[in-house]
Amino acid sequence: MPKTILIIDDDHDFCSLLADVFQQTHHSIIAKEDPKEALKFLEENQVDLVITDEKMPDITGMELIQQAKEKYPDLHFIVVSAYLNTEKVRKLINEGIGGVFVKPLNIFGLLKCAKNLLTNNEPPEQEVKAATKENEVDLPFAFKSMPCKAQASRDFALKLHERRNFKSSLILIGEKGLPYQTISQDLECFGTSKGSLFQTFEPEDISEESIKKAFQAAEQKQCSELTLFIIEAEELSHQQQDLIFELHKKTGPFANATYDARFVFCIHQDIETAYEQGIIQDSLYLIMGSSELKVPSLNDCKEDITPLTEQYITAINEKHAGQSFTLTESATLALKEHRWRRNHEELAGCIEIACMEAKGASFITEDNIKDALKGAHEDLRETLKLRIKSYRSDYAGAAVVLSDGEPKKAAKLLDISTDLLKHISD
Repeated sequence: MPKTILIIDDDHDFCSLLADVFQQTHHSIIAKEDPKEALKFLEENQVDLVITDEKMPDITGMELIQQAKEKYPDLHFIVVSAYLNTEKVRKLINEGIGGVFVKPLNIFGLLKCAKNLLTNNEPPEQEVKAATKENEVDLPFAFKSMPCKAQASRDFALKLHERRNFKSSLILIGEKGLPYQTISQDLECFGTSKGSLFQTFEPEDISEESIKKAFQAAEQKQCSELTLFIIEAEELSHQQQDLIFELHKKTGPFANATYDARFVFCIHQDIETAYEQGIIQDSLYLIMGSSELKVPSLNDCKEDITPLTEQYITAINEKHAGQSFTLTESATLALKEHRWRRNHEELAGCIEIACMEAKGASFITEDNIKDALKGAHEDLRETLKLRIKSYRSDYAGAAVVLSDGEPKKAAKLLDISTDLLKHISD
């Protein structure tokens, strides 16, 4: 249920920034630069959360909170200020303030804190129970990304469905090799109240031209908004991140955009960590918001392995007419016991290799599975060896060029023997 958030800060630019950040949530945002006007607004309107500066003219943030608490004891407060020492922070916490943030601000942490305060007093959402049958999971909607035989995948499907009408951005955090493309299709099939067109992008696909083409497609289909589903978001260049920010703000090349844009960011690590490491820069960090959902790994969904395997085998049987494979019980057990590093992607590859190993037979055995897993790892090791050799060769070639073609100088530059240099170059 939408809430009302009142933001108070006498610094016009900072007040506008906070208001802009919180506009991406589904809540109603009111910004006031005068604390006295803010108190008057509180008297006349229902407010659920107040985010206030501490040092302001005429009245401090703490004085404002004390006056408001006398009349509205259930109201939540967060204090944001550049002028807070350890003693003041401790005092604010002891006063029961919901959150204290010191500038420069941790935006993502602030959004999370606000979300927690606003949801703590809400009645628990009605649980949608998924009844599991022998070969069927009874969800109140279609979901193709995962079989949902496991509790973790069922919970993910239900939570994703609940958030289908997210306002501005949604973050999916999960390991590599998960079925992000299919998740995008499921989210689109859930439908939204606005009729959004979904476009899935890999990092290399993001450009001004590709985004404008997506808008044209939305216009042709008479959709009222565009949703960009971005896989491997941490691989976006700084220029691409700025481009997405301009799209969100409808500035720069998108100043004349007639459609609203939503974003789903798929990322493999915690947003805060990516931000601190400089992978996610300020422009993208500000629009990512706090609505995040963890995508369960295949190792968390062992019950899904058998139905997934059956899907992959069925697809292979259809592809190769006249061939019909079936897993033995021991092969199924081997799949469940394996630790999947690349999740669904690795499982699909393993089954394909196992079917090739079992060609001419009707059953896929435990040995077929073990050979397939071993072969997959050997292929990976061989690929890495070739890549390392390529890099070494490139370095050797560069050293020779820098040394004017003299092997001895090049070897000295790399701190290796001339024989090793010759071996690497060959």
